[in-house]
Amino acid sequence: GFKIGKWLPRSRVGIYLGKSPRHARTVALVLNPRTGNVSPQFHVKFDDLFETVKGVSDDAHGIWKSKCGFSKENPKGAKKVPEAQLTPTNERNVNNVIERELVEQEEIMAHEGAEQDDFPGEMEAELPDPEPPDVIQPTRRSTRAWKPSLKILESIQQDELVLSTIDEENEVLKYTGTHPTMIDEVHPISLLSHVDKDTMYWDQAMHAKDSVQFVKAAMDEVQSHVDNKHWITVSLKDIPKGIKILDCVWSMKRKRRLLTNEVYKHKARLNIHGGQQELGVNYWETYAPVVTWAAIRLLLVLSIICGWHSVQIDFVLAYPQAPVECDLYMRIQKGFTIDGVTRETHALKLLHILYGQK
Repeated sequence: GFKIGKWLPRSRVGIYLGKSPRHARTVALVLNPRTGNVSPQFHVKFDDLFETVKGVSDDAHGIWKSKCGFSKENPKGAKKVPEAQLTPTNERNVNNVIERELVEQEEIMAHEGAEQDDFPGEMEAELPDPEPPDVIQPTRRSTRAWKPSLKILESIQQDELVLSTIDEENEVLKYTGTHPTMIDEVHPISLLSHVDKDTMYWDQAMHAKDSVQFVKAAMDEVQSHVDNKHWITVSLKDIPKGIKILDCVWSMKRKRRLLTNEVYKHKARLNIHGGQQELGVNYWETYAPVVTWAAIRLLLVLSIICGWHSVQIDFVLAYPQAPVECDLYMRIQKGFTIDGVTRETHALKLLHILYGQK
């Protein structure tokens, strides 16, 4: 019922924990550093340069760390209770006191102009239980029994079919198959700590059991670039002085089938080290016009209305089609011989843009 004051902030700082497993791919899980609660947020702006966190005090970070069990220190404002008096009931009361103080702070902010509706679901979130319940039902005001719709039942069946085949050996998160999707063994705070073992660099792929397949995929990738004439070999002596030769980076990927989790393809992508480029020297713009989903949907709707036939194709090496805007030189990959030369005497002069380039 209050309007936000003219000079009050319209947003708050949160910590990004990854994508929400129970929403669309654009919905992010955000940790509130003041309350320690994790909630999905639909309207988020990512600050890659950390320009908005300069004014955040350490007290705000200490609260969520202590509430989530990463720090033994009491958050600011919490009263210390002797260990002899810390029975389960008293310990629960202490947590309730801390929660009430934090809620009072939020209410003061709301009274000054901040609305709770701008951050849905966060104020209703509670501390994670030691053992998550088997079924989580959506928050409702009605006392009637919740009856899932046909679409929800179909979604539950699809979750059970797809996720029942996923094992722990590949570091894939396990779900209960209930709706809404509930993480069974992994807390949202630890989502970022899980590493996808199917995506790796060159050195990691060479130490894997299927390194032979990755080597073959890398050879096919280089041969595709050579056949499409995406670069030419240049002697190191012919490169003008002062021109930086950029490194190359391999990105290896195991592609799995969704239903069976079976590896059906080993992907190797050769990238140029875009982090070594300099603004105004070897790049100027970092935007390229691409098609939008709205345009794709419009064409599909028109094809249905007009009775047109639509065909879907997989365009191999779709990105390296446009010519480079300036001279770019890249080192030859270690262990590869291109046109009979190696990286010790020659480098690659790009004729087309390459993955990883700014």
